Amino acid sequence: MEVLRASTNALPDAVVAPQNQPKSSYAPLYTSSSLGAVYFDLEELEAIAIKRLKVLKAAEKARSSLQLGAQRIGHGIDTIRTAVRVAEKTHGLHIPPVGNRERDDMILRDEASHFLVRMALCSDHECRNWLLQTEYDLFTTRLHGTGVDFALKAIEKANGPVVKRVPPAEMEKFRLELEAVTRGPNRQRNEPGTKYYKIAFEEVPALVRHRKVFLHQGFAFVPETSILDVVAAQFRSLLSAGLSTAMKYGTIAERDERMRPILESIRQHFVADEESKKSFDPSASIERISLKELEASLPAMPLCMFNMMTKLRQNHHLRHAARIQLGVFLKACGLSMDESILFWRTEFGKGSITSEKFDKQYAYNIRHQYGREGKRRNLPAFNCMKVINDRPGPGEHNGCPYREFEESRLKSALRALGADPNAISGIASKAKEGNFQAACGMCFASSQPGTHPISEYGLPEFIPDHPNAYFIEARRRRFGPTPEALPVDDDIDDEDLLMATEAIELQHSASSTPVRPVNERQDAEATEKNEARVSKNDAGNPRHSNGDPVNKIEPETRMRSKTAVETNEERNPEPMETEQPPSPSEKQEEPSDRRHSQ
Repeated sequence: MEVLRASTNALPDAVVAPQNQPKSSYAPLYTSSSLGAVYFDLEELEAIAIKRLKVLKAAEKARSSLQLGAQRIGHGIDTIRTAVRVAEKTHGLHIPPVGNRERDDMILRDEASHFLVRMALCSDHECRNWLLQTEYDLFTTRLHGTGVDFALKAIEKANGPVVKRVPPAEMEKFRLELEAVTRGPNRQRNEPGTKYYKIAFEEVPALVRHRKVFLHQGFAFVPETSILDVVAAQFRSLLSAGLSTAMKYGTIAERDERMRPILESIRQHFVADEESKKSFDPSASIERISLKELEASLPAMPLCMFNMMTKLRQNHHLRHAARIQLGVFLKACGLSMDESILFWRTEFGKGSITSEKFDKQYAYNIRHQYGREGKRRNLPAFNCMKVINDRPGPGEHNGCPYREFEESRLKSALRALGADPNAISGIASKAKEGNFQAACGMCFASSQPGTHPISEYGLPEFIPDHPNAYFIEARRRRFGPTPEALPVDDDIDDEDLLMATEAIELQHSASSTPVRPVNERQDAEATEKNEARVSKNDAGNPRHSNGDPVNKIEPETRMRSKTAVETNEERNPEPMETEQPPSPSEKQEEPSDRRHSQ
């Protein structure tokens, strides 16, 4: 169903381009919405909101490239503007010029998509910050195609700061002062005849901070070339206030049965777009690994996950936040629920956690990650922004190492991961600058095969925005395309459990070369022994899909498997933190970790 047509008079004032502006000028401040006055098809609403998310993600990716070195090679802010314009055209959000009969409909779609994304992401602090930055990039890209008159009218319509034209006589009076402002490195001299505008200095703090304006009697003399910066700052302020308001009244939209699924879908697509969402789905990804392949895949992990795996092996325990961060990552890599439970039980069993205590305090949380407990909703894997903002506390190992580690510790961790020694100092320097994803991309280039440290534009070939995107690309470089995975089956037979347990036991005795848990000759011998124990006349025994009988495992073999995960059962366990969300049996124990929520 197409969006119902509406006249230009029905649009908010801020989105109506003045007639004397370039035909393509469109830069709304989103001060009001016409969602309640125009009818939309629900599927259309969801589609346009997801398209907007893709445009905003393109802006985010371009900004990451810009931070990595685009300014050095002369691209500057044009990198973001070009990426946004291409994304708008690719996803059908480009606004036609004035006179095009589809322009009004496209403006309504643009407005609807903005407010939908605002409502969906307003409740989370991290999401609000992301939306504030990416919408700002989209707005400045559009604003760049307008003119000064358009900017002045936009400020007036939005009840922005009072802007007055500086008369020629006053300009001549302060001519030397105005010229002095433009002197210095990286300053662009204003052309003769440049117009100036007076604005209260407190309304343009960024221009004052960078000394781009002349101050006199409480007013900043702003050249017309900087008026667009004033509008951009006004947009950022309005959007920040709008997000705060939406957060207060967001529950109203959530109560609407028609809107709730749309908002939930937008949140899901915020974590990953369609392509990455498919790649991170363990039941659909061709890059799915099993527990037996985890050891060989360690060098393909990003540093954040590699660090937590290392600490888990050293301490045989991780605190709640790290367990969640690593657990959902391994789930997205392809581990089934039973494999995850086996993995964590085995590692914790090498410390002071018995199988009984593990089942009581930790298994519930793993089942919750897979949607088997609580609200029965699968927890998505954390993207890079989530990892970076998930700051660890004392004794915790979650978060982004490029942000949290001191330089010496970061260099040591990079060496352990296998990064090129010649690149480690550069990676640490990039992390020190605050470009954490850029540093991760440099680490990928220096540690994975088939990569080049610098592309033809002076940028890394791959800049990750999700730990699983890093992992998948690294596995493709190391192992090539893996066979398409079968559907995930959470029911693992005894033979699979035995082989997986042996794999975990063997990984600690391995040298620098990964060891395969069971070689082909051992598989053949085990198969012959087990098949000899199966009665030839027993036609009722269960069989595999290929017709082969299911191997039986002798009691002593089962005991060996059980002993492997209960080595230190007799030790006195130390108090551990409580999982969130708690199971009924957890409510009486370990309240110290309740500050971590799902």
